[in-house]
Amino acid sequence: MAIKTNIFRLGSLVPHGVGDNPDSQMIDLIYSILLQEFGQDIYSHIRVQQIGNDLDELIIKEKNNVHINIRYPAFKDFETKSEKERNSIRVDIIHKALVRLAEKFKKLDISKLELIKDKILANEFAFNFLYKTYVNPKRSDLVAKLFIQPLVDRFNFSLLIEEANKEKCKILLYSGIPSSYYIQSFFLNGKWRGQNEFLFKPKREFEIKAIVDKCLCEVINLTEYEKPPLFEMMKADISKIDIDKAHADWVHSMPPAIAAIVTHNPN
Repeated sequence: MAIKTNIFRLGSLVPHGVGDNPDSQMIDLIYSILLQEFGQDIYSHIRVQQIGNDLDELIIKEKNNVHINIRYPAFKDFETKSEKERNSIRVDIIHKALVRLAEKFKKLDISKLELIKDKILANEFAFNFLYKTYVNPKRSDLVAKLFIQPLVDRFNFSLLIEEANKEKCKILLYSGIPSSYYIQSFFLNGKWRGQNEFLFKPKREFEIKAIVDKCLCEVINLTEYEKPPLFEMMKADISKIDIDKAHADWVHSMPPAIAAIVTHNPN
């Protein structure tokens, strides 16, 4: 079973806020995964929102989803602070909010929340999480492990091949924008093809094929376009021209009614 990657979300409703931007996606993913690791994934989704003096602090629980408004000072120079400073502020806000949630509903363990915070700071925000393990159906000692490395500017996805518990090969599959949007659709459905190939086949747009003996991967385009549109759109370090081209192809690939909704820009 794969770990969940969208349990937590940090937002903000103030200028120079800490959340709801690409820069905060790394912390969202780290908390989503560590809440599971420490047995604190009691809620399906938690949204922590930084607010100003114009709104009320509150905790709203709807079924198994929680929304927390927390008043926390906004720094006018937040965007120019170092990456470490920005992420330390985010962890401070999140931890305070989760402790309040624990105190209100008595479901989260405050000592475990402290351990999560301490681990993040001790690791200096550097993690490489095991997302899912795929055992070869013909050989139980041949295993593919997919890892996610969340960074501020990208999420790196790598495949580790182990044979008899020893590393055989490690392949960087993809560097994507920092977002949980595409993770499940791109990487959940992986399977072995024999003993030398491993495939990810998301929704018939493309395949990512890892070739074990060569320790490399190939992207197989299954669309009518020069490159698979969604795969290209989600890449990190892609030029504005290439992003626009991929987006245009992506919209063109949709049924007309859906494309009209996506491109609609009301005045």
